[in-house]
Parts: sequence; C-alpha cells; structure tokens
Amino acid sequence: MNLHRLVSPDGEGLAPLPYLRERVLRATLVVAATGGLVAYLPGAILAWSDGAIGVAVVDTLCYLAVVAFALRPDIPYAIRAGSLGSFRWRSGSCSSGALGCWPPAPSG
Repeated sequence: MNLHRLVSPDGEGLAPLPYLRERVLRATLVVAATGGLVAYLPGAILAWSDGAIGVAVVDTLCYLAVVAFALRPDIPYAIRAGSLGSFRWRSGSCSSGALGCWPPAPSG
C-alpha cells in the first residue's frame, strides 16, 4: 500500500499527499473551532472573574485565530498548520506566567 496517495478529489484515481494533508488540517481546524468553544468559554470566564485578564485575552485571541483559520482555507497551509501548534504553546505559557506553574495551596 502506497501511503503517499489515496483517493483523488474527483473520486477517480489516487490523490497526492499535499491534498490529503490539507483535508486533515481542514477537519482538525473545524473540530478545534467547534469543540474548542466548550473548552474556551469556561476557561475564559474563570480567568476573567479571577482577574487574570491577560490570560483571558490571549485565550480569546488564540481561539479567534483557530476559528479564522477554519473559515479561511485560502490562507497558506504552512501558516495554518504551523500556527495551530503554536497557539497551544502561547496560551499555556501565558497561563503559566500569569498564574504560576502550581495552583496555590488551600488555606485554612
């Protein structure tokens, strides 16, 4: 089995690997945009209510960028694919910097 080619866009013959990568990225972005809302909203609301405005802003910008990349397939593949991984890193490093690496110990 040749893993570099599967099904072509027109349904006849084999498709090149870049076409398959684009399909996988498009599906990943759609799932991240729709399912990510469930993870984004509680985190943003809690960050805002705890006064971690910077965390809420970075999370919001990262989520909006994922939604924009899902809705705009005309943005080059390399930018969309490379940015998807960096959003997680940016959001996590902002949260760690603002809130610390460990949760505070319970008082009392």
